[in-house]
Amino acid sequence: MNEFQGMKISPKGTSMLPFLKEGRDSVLVVPDMPKKYDIALYEKNGVYVLHRVLEVTPEGYITCGDNSCVHEKVEKSKVIGRVNIVLKNSRPRHAGSLIEKLCAFFWHKARLKLFYRKFLKIRSDNKCKK
Repeated sequence: MNEFQGMKISPKGTSMLPFLKEGRDSVLVVPDMPKKYDIALYEKNGVYVLHRVLEVTPEGYITCGDNSCVHEKVEKSKVIGRVNIVLKNSRPRHAGSLIEKLCAFFWHKARLKLFYRKFLKIRSDNKCKK
């Protein structure tokens, strides 16, 4: 990974819907430790995962996919970097911008994801508690 350019990744799966969509979006990951509401790239059981950081703890992070309700503990040593740029339909958006952080905050805190999943009938492997 080039420290200045980062590493371009195309997300797979549905865990980060609606913010990241497979086949449409890609992200630029930089080798930096994520902050709250950043999207982190980490390794879990030999698989690379892009999930949102909901909490920073002394041991690491609590993460969750935007289309998921399962919170995961991630050790700092497993984190590879954070998403710096999101390319939506090849148009760059700064992932750490105020608008992106506010969207993430309201998505997770105001339970907008429950509305999204219920009314748009998004399928997932886990159930959200109300």
